[in-house]
Amino acid sequence: EVPPNITIVFRQTKLETQMEKGEIQEKKAQNQQRKVFAAILTSTGALSTGAGGYFFYKGIKAHSNYKNVGFYPGYEQDLDRYWRDMNNDFIIGGCATGVAAVTLYFGLRLFFKKATPSKNVGMIIGPDQIDVVWAF
Repeated sequence: EVPPNITIVFRQTKLETQMEKGEIQEKKAQNQQRKVFAAILTSTGALSTGAGGYFFYKGIKAHSNYKNVGFYPGYEQDLDRYWRDMNNDFIIGGCATGVAAVTLYFGLRLFFKKATPSKNVGMIIGPDQIDVVWAF
């Protein structure tokens, strides 16, 4: 066992050594890059969600037009156009929604990801005790 003030001095010395080597700034830069990438993924997912919703809305509108035209003589071209528009809008809407789901999942997962735990800390569990070990 060592007095607490020796431990504080040791930690301060270790921190200064890491700062001199540049290890602390590297971790900070990596964390910053992760946050930027997570923000890009999240914003891409939000935009894809909007696009998917818009195309689903257009598909539903085209389906409504298709049903309202009916099978009157002379409207076959309109029926074909509404049917084609409806299919294209639903396909584009489905793809945009899929992209939104994937990018939002990974973006939010990166954004809320906790820092990796320190490998210098461990636990020893015995039958009647639990010890927390700090490796220097």
